[in-house]
Amino acid sequence: MKDNLISVLAHDLRNPLGHFMQMTNFLVEDFSSFEREEILSHLIGINESSKNTYDLLENILNWQLTRKNSNHIILRSEDIKPQVDVIITQLNYLAIAKNIKIVNGMNEDSYAMVDKKLFHTIIRNLVVNSIKFSYSGGEIIISSQELTVNDINYLKVSITDKGIGMDENQIHEILGGNEIKINYGTEREKGTGLGLIICKEFIELLGGEFNIESTKGQGSTVYVMLKSEKNDN
Repeated sequence: MKDNLISVLAHDLRNPLGHFMQMTNFLVEDFSSFEREEILSHLIGINESSKNTYDLLENILNWQLTRKNSNHIILRSEDIKPQVDVIITQLNYLAIAKNIKIVNGMNEDSYAMVDKKLFHTIIRNLVVNSIKFSYSGGEIIISSQELTVNDINYLKVSITDKGIGMDENQIHEILGGNEIKINYGTEREKGTGLGLIICKEFIELLGGEFNIESTKGQGSTVYVMLKSEKNDN
C-alpha cells in the first residue's frame, strides 16, 4: 500500500509540476508574443491543475493526520444539508467545466453524528468521483433518508449519477480492498481510487457504513450510512 501510494504521489505530482514549469517558461521567455486571450487560457489551465494537485495533497494529509490522531475525532449532531450546500459550491468549478448539475435534494433537518472535517472530506471525494465518471450534461443528485436498523437510527446519504457505472467485480474491488488502481473518467480524467479508500476509512471512523449500487453504462449510487444520534452500541 505504501509503495503504491508513493508511486501514485510521485506520478500525480510530477505531471502537474512539469506542466506548470513548461507553461510558465513559455510565458516568461516570450511574454510579448502572446495575445491577452492566450495568456488567460494558459493561466486558467495552470489554475485548474493547481486545484487538482492541492486536493490530492489535502486528501493525503487529512488521511495521515486522522490515522495518527483517530482518538481526537469528535462526533457532534450536525444538520448536514447546509454543509452539502457548501461542498457543492466549492466543487461548482468542476461541474461547470463538464456542464454537470449537482442537486442537493436532502431532506430538511438531516441530522447525523459526524466530525465536520471528516464529513466534508467524505462527501467532497464522492462528489468529485461522480463528476469524473459522469457525462457532459449529466446530473448528480444528493439525497437523504432516515431509517432504523437493529434499533440504531441512521441517516442514509445517497449520491446518484447517470455516468459510466461499474460492474460487480469493480464494486467488489472497491468495497473489499485497499488497492490503488488507475481509472479514467469520461473525459480521460485520471483516478486512482485513493479517494474512495480514504472515504471508506473515514466513514468507519464515524461509526457508519459505505455501499455502492451500480450498473455498467447506467450510472452509480453511493450510500453513506451515518448514525443520526448517539447510541450506546
